[in-house]
Amino acid sequence: MVYNLTSHDLGLPDNRTSLKALLLKEAGVQDLDEDGLRDDWEVLYLQELALTSGSNDDPDGDGYNNFTEYAFGSNPRVATSIPQSFAWASRDENGDTWRGLVMKRRAGATVEYDCLRSQDLATWLSADSRVEWVKLERIFDGTGTFLAYAASVIEPGSEKRDFLRVEAKRK
Repeated sequence: MVYNLTSHDLGLPDNRTSLKALLLKEAGVQDLDEDGLRDDWEVLYLQELALTSGSNDDPDGDGYNNFTEYAFGSNPRVATSIPQSFAWASRDENGDTWRGLVMKRRAGATVEYDCLRSQDLATWLSADSRVEWVKLERIFDGTGTFLAYAASVIEPGSEKRDFLRVEAKRK
């Protein structure tokens, strides 16, 4: 595979997307049944060589489907292993107060995460420039996940509250 960076400026989103797709293809990410779950994960966690479970199945009956367990690093065959790695965090930096969440998420580019914010828990909007992924920390526990920190800046003197939630989608 050859991808000429001289003729493909990575400052352009389409070129970054094309390069990412080529690298993923070469890295061997396989999803032969096209259910949004990596085949190696299905074989390891669902113990299925035939890849018969789908992303919406819930083999352990814990209320979380296979895709959710895949995206947030829990075991789909163990009911007590649920996506519960969300925690609140705060920090002060350069006069700004940041409040946010810490979560376990899948490493690599097979899942897209969108951080949404709300001030009333009724209307959820895609996070704007006031919310960002501020830190990533690799976890070496064999799950292929890392800790991600999403934070929202709180403006001085603001009485408003920001609520954050994360949605995972298939790429």
